[in-house]
Amino acid sequence: MGISPVPPLPTPPPALPPSGIDDLKAPFGDVNTLATVPTAVAVAVKAACAAEGQQAMPADQDMVVGLKMVTKPGVERWSIKTGTDRDVALVGKNVIGGKKLATGIVETTIEELNLIGRPADMRPPTILFPSYQERRRGPVEFTVWRIECDVIGVKLEKDGDYHLVLQGASSKMMVGEVPTPRPPFIDEAAPWLQNIKDVRQAVDDNLIAPLSPHDFVQLNDTLVPRDAVSDDQFLLQPMALERLPVSFRTPLDEALEMPTFEAKVKPTAARITGVGFFDRIHGATGTSPLNGIELHPILKIEWL
Repeated sequence: MGISPVPPLPTPPPALPPSGIDDLKAPFGDVNTLATVPTAVAVAVKAACAAEGQQAMPADQDMVVGLKMVTKPGVERWSIKTGTDRDVALVGKNVIGGKKLATGIVETTIEELNLIGRPADMRPPTILFPSYQERRRGPVEFTVWRIECDVIGVKLEKDGDYHLVLQGASSKMMVGEVPTPRPPFIDEAAPWLQNIKDVRQAVDDNLIAPLSPHDFVQLNDTLVPRDAVSDDQFLLQPMALERLPVSFRTPLDEALEMPTFEAKVKPTAARITGVGFFDRIHGATGTSPLNGIELHPILKIEWL
C-alpha cells in the first residue's frame, strides 16, 4: 500500500532569512563547536516554534500506510533526515523573524517539545507534504535541541536508522534517530557525518552490544525478544539460525544486510543533542502523539 495523494500546497515561504548574516552560508561541521544559547534566545526560539504551531489547520487528509522491513536508504524527506539538504547551513543559527539571535544549542525538555504545535502547512501529521520533501520547516527544523532523558527502547528501522525511544521526567516520550553513517545512507561529504558516526558507535557500545540476536524471534517482519510473544507459536515466523547475525551492532561490511529488530532496554540516562524534525505520524513506537516531533539526526549522546 502507498500513501494517498495529497493536493499540491502553496510554495512555502523562502527558508533563507535576509542577507547580510555571513555564517548562514555554510553549515556547522561539528556539534561540539556549538555553545548553548542564552536563556533569552532559547525562549525566543521556543516561542517562535509555538507560534507556527498555533496557525489555522487545513482540512484533514487520509493516509494509508504500508511498510516493508528492508534495510536500505529511506525516501521520505531523506536529505533533511541526514543533513544533506539545501537548508542545512541555516541549522543552529537561530534566526527568528529575520534576526539572528545567537548560534548554538537550545536546551529544552521532551515535555516542551511535545507541546509545540505542528505548523499549519504540515498538518494533518499523518500525510506527506511535497513542499517540504526537500526543504526544512522553520523554526523547529532549523534548531539544534538538547534534552536530558532516559533511553528506554531501540529499533533498527527499515531505512537503517537506529530509532531510540526517549522518555522525559513526566514519562512523556518522543523519538530520536541515528542514521547509518556511510554511503549509500549518507554521503561522505555530509557535514555531520563524523558526529553521526560517534553517536552510532555510542549506541552500539552501550545499548546494542548487550543484545544477543539468538535471544530474539521473528514476529511478522521484524525480530523481537522472545518475551515479547506468548507460547502461541502460530504468531511466530521461522528464523533460520544461519540468517541471524552474530551481533546487532552496525556492520562494517556495506553489503551485509541486517534484519530489523526492536527491543526495550534498561532505562539509560542520557543528554542528547539533535536537530528538530517533524516526522509523519505512522504508529512508530514512542512517537510524540500530537506533532510527530523528533531529534533527527541525533548528533551527540552523553551518558549520565
